[in-house]
Amino acid sequence: MHSLPATRFNHNTYRYTLLSNLRPFLSGHIRVATNPKGDDFTGVCPYHSSCVEGMCASGALRARKGGISIQELTDLPDQDPVWDQCAYQLGQVCANLVLISSPDRIRFGGGI
Repeated sequence: MHSLPATRFNHNTYRYTLLSNLRPFLSGHIRVATNPKGDDFTGVCPYHSSCVEGMCASGALRARKGGISIQELTDLPDQDPVWDQCAYQLGQVCANLVLISSPDRIRFGGGI
């Protein structure tokens, strides 16, 4: 176990000590709600279906668009509604991460 050095106790000291005890986690399996503005996609994750990976990963986005190829997915225009649905759900993940751990920044990784 390790934690960041601190010269006095404050909420940041507690947070760093608490988080240093956690193991890496996959925030991609946080469940997200569908967009009430016409999103009836149920997700593709075989374990959680409506987790953020099941709703926004490249396989999910391809499924939303009827099974298009990765190249066709990357060629979709910015105005395509699939990006709005994905942004709605990624926003939920960001909100949850902020409420749980108060990060200074959030970085998403992956192929999209």
